[in-house]
Amino acid sequence: MKPKFVYLYISFIVSLAIVVILSFLFYKRLNSHLKYTRQYSRSYEVMLNLKKLEEKMMELENYSRGFLLLRDSSFIPAYTESKDSVQVYLDYLHKTIQSDKDQLTRFQLMRTTINTQINIFNRNVGDVDDDDAFVKLNVQRGKRLMETFRDEIKQLERAEQKKVEELKQTKVFFEDYYPNYFNTISIWAGIITLVSFYFINREVRMRKKYQTELEKKLQELNRSNSELKQFAYIASHDLQEPVRKIVM
Repeated sequence: MKPKFVYLYISFIVSLAIVVILSFLFYKRLNSHLKYTRQYSRSYEVMLNLKKLEEKMMELENYSRGFLLLRDSSFIPAYTESKDSVQVYLDYLHKTIQSDKDQLTRFQLMRTTINTQINIFNRNVGDVDDDDAFVKLNVQRGKRLMETFRDEIKQLERAEQKKVEELKQTKVFFEDYYPNYFNTISIWAGIITLVSFYFINREVRMRKKYQTELEKKLQELNRSNSELKQFAYIASHDLQEPVRKIVM
């Protein structure tokens, strides 16, 4: 009877399943690493541009006050350049964080504060004939708005910093979890491979033994057939001899 191959099929299926699991884990690890890199770079760029935006707003405040105090028109080109830079940073930040609803809400509040503050700065720079009381009022409003702006920008920075910390924790988790998981799966894969090799080797030997026995039986059968043919020939010859005598 031909040996069964059920255990070989089982070994093959288990080995294939392990290969699929390892491939899936590798794919997931690669995606998580790429996602971590993208999100970390994005958060870092957001925080960096928030810092630059804060610096430009401080420059606008300084140029506006300088013009108010000295009435020197040389502050106006620098003021205009800083104002344009503020708009560039606002557009970039809006594009970067628009996928995050919470951050986008904070950004919109900050943008409203900035636009209001810029309007006050523009009035300070443009209206040179305003009386001192009105100028002083605008300066006080500008201070309050700058404080509000700093609070809002800190909220954005804290939210991005929290994301970075969460990303770091996720990275630590994957670095601690996946190597052990990979090692465990790899060990089991090695064990199953060795077991499969043992069964395959045993199956090959059994098939060789089975084939050898079959060849021996075939040789014995051929030898038996040859002996039977020889016996039949002798018997036929012996039976034909009496018949010839009777005919004669």
